[in-house]
Amino acid sequence: LYLGTRQKIIHIYTTLRDRPYLPLFHKRKTILTSTNHFTVERLRPWKKYLQNVQKIVIESELQVPALLQLGLRQEQIELVYPPVDLAKFTYRKATGRFKILDASCPSRISDLEKRGIHLLMDADAALGDCKVHILWRVGEFGRFQQLVKNRRFQSLRIERHVAKDMNAIYANHHCTIIPY
Repeated sequence: LYLGTRQKIIHIYTTLRDRPYLPLFHKRKTILTSTNHFTVERLRPWKKYLQNVQKIVIESELQVPALLQLGLRQEQIELVYPPVDLAKFTYRKATGRFKILDASCPSRISDLEKRGIHLLMDADAALGDCKVHILWRVGEFGRFQQLVKNRRFQSLRIERHVAKDMNAIYANHHCTIIPY
């Protein structure tokens, strides 16, 4: 509240539906960097706050139409793709049978469809010798296990843990699916 009355919040990295911060933004000075995917319907209650920010930074061109539908001006929207630290993530040729990593990081059951997990599960039998590794970080993993407990996957391997070295994980796979 203090920062809100002093109009000191000028940049925040959060979701576009963050109740504690949106009313505190200083009109026309705030830059908001979005950390999530969103739809027009879910953003509509926050429309008046979002229209007042100087700039909204997003990571996917798919989000531009939703913000324009809310009445934001094109010059308020900045598209910046997620950066990759090339000093840390370098190319190493994977060996063995063709392996795909799904790096969508679902945390809720509702994330499965928009992150393509259902598509991978349905395509499992058609993948043949190809192996697909789904790495689940946090969230409703128990509910996901219940959802798939009676399914026998031929190609999918599903794990839950936070990887300490993603470069090593990437290096063990021939390609990575990252559905932003």
